[in-house]
Parts: sequence; C-alpha cells; structure tokens
Amino acid sequence: MTKWKRIPGWILAALAGIVASQAAAQPCGGRWLYHSPDQQFPGVRKGGDLVPTVHAIVGFDPDGPGPQSEWTVVAGDFDTAGNTPANNIAAWDGSTWRTLGPGFNNFVYSLAVVDGQLYAGGRFTASGSTAGNRVARWTGSAWQPVGAGFTGGQVNAIAGLSGGGLVAVGSFTASGATTVN
Repeated sequence: MTKWKRIPGWILAALAGIVASQAAAQPCGGRWLYHSPDQQFPGVRKGGDLVPTVHAIVGFDPDGPGPQSEWTVVAGDFDTAGNTPANNIAAWDGSTWRTLGPGFNNFVYSLAVVDGQLYAGGRFTASGSTAGNRVARWTGSAWQPVGAGFTGGQVNAIAGLSGGGLVAVGSFTASGATTVN
C-alpha cells in the first residue's frame, strides 16, 4: 500500500508557477529558443560547439500602456539571439531580436517584472562598465544596480512582493555590509 505524504503549500505554489511559465511559453512552440544552421527561424545560441541555455523567460511591455506590443525577454547562458550579439539576455518583439544594453558578463538565472519594471538576477557582476552585483533593473536604455546587490554565489530567483518590493533567493552571502546567508 502506498502511503501519501502531505506536500507543503510552498512546493505546490512553486510547481504551479513552473507549470504556468511553461504553458505561457507554449504559444511560441519553443522553436526560437534554439537555433542551428539548418533551421530557418531565429533563436538564441552560444558560440563554438556550446549549447545555449535559457534559464528564464518573461513577458515585458517596454512602454507600459504605450503603442509597442509586449516583448518576450529570455535570459540564461548565450551570446547570440538570431544574428544579433546578445550577452545572456535578449528580447523578442514578435519579429526581431533586440539587445538590452550590453547584456551581462555572466549567467542570468531569473527575470521578474515588478510594477512595470524589468529585473534580472543571476551570477553576473556587471552590465558593460556598470556594476550590478547579481541583480539589476532595466531603465529602458541601460541596466542599473539594485541597491548594494549581493556578493558571493548567485541569485537563483527574484519576484515582486504585493505592495511593492523585490525578494531574491540564492546562494549569496551578503548585501552591502549586511550578512544575508
């Protein structure tokens, strides 16, 4: 006889979020997430013989209620989107890949849109010449650091809090002078 164990609610919520994000990605059919020379559609890829990895995907409206349509932003470990150089993050506007500034100097593991603002979290420490210790916010033209960011490890997930604010989880050890293991 099988004995069932009660699954904590937070695990169910996390699984529901994963399933929902996967379902949201289905209309695109996943086709554009990977590109090989014999395929005729644009996708993300990594130079040489390395396979790209997409860790996060989110819908983002770059001009809020303005005339532009929502973009699909993907992040992970890649260096090209379509034929455009893109360091670990890029946006698909429905017909063209767009870069989001210079991208990041290391992997991006998570994306979140909070109050219309796009945030990225990961293992990166900079976007171009701008420091951004593992968490950054897109201004529409550049990535800016969020507070002191985090040192040690990486940000595995970020999310907005109801009522405002941002929460980050990962293997980091400090934010500025504050220990946050």
